[in-house]
Amino acid sequence: MSTLGSEPTSHGPDTPTSSVTGNSFTLEGGNNPVEKPAPVFLPVGAAVSAKYRGAFCEALIERVELNFRLRVQLKKSKASFQP
Repeated sequence: MSTLGSEPTSHGPDTPTSSVTGNSFTLEGGNNPVEKPAPVFLPVGAAVSAKYRGAFCEALIERVELNFRLRVQLKKSKASFQP
């Protein structure tokens, strides 16, 4: 992550920020706003801040690494399964 100076810089109105909270957000598309689920991770370029050991830090997200863990549970049925 790259750090910012003492003042946060604006990268334009399309720059995503970490202020998106909740389960959905509204997209303006013509006259009808569209409800779309909020992303489960912060997008690249999002400004984030945190307090670590008493120090306040600001940074931008440079990359996102997706890691998935899946659990599959087969239900008992009368049909047999042969791989």
